[in-house]
Amino acid sequence: MFGIGLGELILIAVVGLLLFGGKLPDVAYDLGRLARKLQRGLQDLRNELEDQIRK
Repeated sequence: MFGIGLGELILIAVVGLLLFGGKLPDVAYDLGRLARKLQRGLQDLRNELEDQIRK
């Protein structure tokens, strides 16, 4: 998976817990919202480009 092994994933999880502690669920929620916004923005851009190509 992206060239990341199990050891690296565990290290990332530990660092995340140390940095964000109890706020980790909030951070994950915010990242999910950001990902959805980016997907919508890319889809809007794609639709706009397709509309311009059709004209």
